[in-house]
Amino acid sequence: LNYFNFDNNFFLEYLKNKEFFVADQPFSNFPSTPLTISTSFNMSYYTNSTEIYDVNLIKHSSITHKIFKKNGYDFIFIESGGNSQISCSGKEDLCIKGGYFSDDIALLLQMTPLWRLMRSEYFNFYRYFESFYFLTDLESSINLALDKYKDNSNNFLLFAHILSPHEPKRYNSDCSKFISLNPGLGNPTFNQYKIDVSCISLEAIDTIDKILDIDKSDPIIILASDHGVASSIFKNRFPNIDDQEPLLRLKNFSSIKSPDSCAQYLYDNISPANYFKFVFSCLNQEKNEFLEDLYFLNKDEYGVLNNVTNLVNESRYE
Repeated sequence: LNYFNFDNNFFLEYLKNKEFFVADQPFSNFPSTPLTISTSFNMSYYTNSTEIYDVNLIKHSSITHKIFKKNGYDFIFIESGGNSQISCSGKEDLCIKGGYFSDDIALLLQMTPLWRLMRSEYFNFYRYFESFYFLTDLESSINLALDKYKDNSNNFLLFAHILSPHEPKRYNSDCSKFISLNPGLGNPTFNQYKIDVSCISLEAIDTIDKILDIDKSDPIIILASDHGVASSIFKNRFPNIDDQEPLLRLKNFSSIKSPDSCAQYLYDNISPANYFKFVFSCLNQEKNEFLEDLYFLNKDEYGVLNNVTNLVNESRYE
């Protein structure tokens, strides 16, 4: 509200009316998608000494995935599409990709030299395909997954990684889908973010309604962002934004719906590192050993992490 002049209370009130827990001042553990999501799935932190972090979450490598599979759960993955690193590996029980034309055509395209040119920084054509083909729609993807599992008795974990309101632009101002041949489509802008955050909120409402209408098992639903907004989109309007909001990139959104019996395991401002600690506590009705909530920002151009946990905790009391 302070920077976008946009009030999303309609969305927060909707979630609360649907009995979602909504964190008051949530922060992400890391400023990047791969670090945040892999930390969630592995229920452990990556540090400066970690050589590799696992962005391929669906390769039977994360602790969370192994626990669910051991207990007979299927794994459904809805990938974000675009140029995201978070994509299907072929080992999930069901993979849903974005697209407005045949997946076979897209797969064939990826096998040609044209794909490498499209992905290159020199040509930058892939931004067009992010808009027209590769971006995954939340509502239609969830509907497809629920439809495929309507006659399947298996329990399942469904993980959907949706780029919006992250660039590239997805919506017009009336929330209709935006399609463009503009090679610069992927550049984040103030207006793009403001429009997309409003429209994806409406789409999330429709999606949650559909889930709760179809799934009568009182499911656990986690709706969260993996990091905050980039300060670069404010530079023209707020030149001192980095000094005013040094933790902006970590300020995320976090909400959870669960059975009433699980409320005892939730705590205000739970961080992504403990999402699955909560889930397993809820499923087993026994409190898991939660991690200390720690927070990191990039310290330099080489990606060395700087622990800013004290700054985060102090900001909550300002």
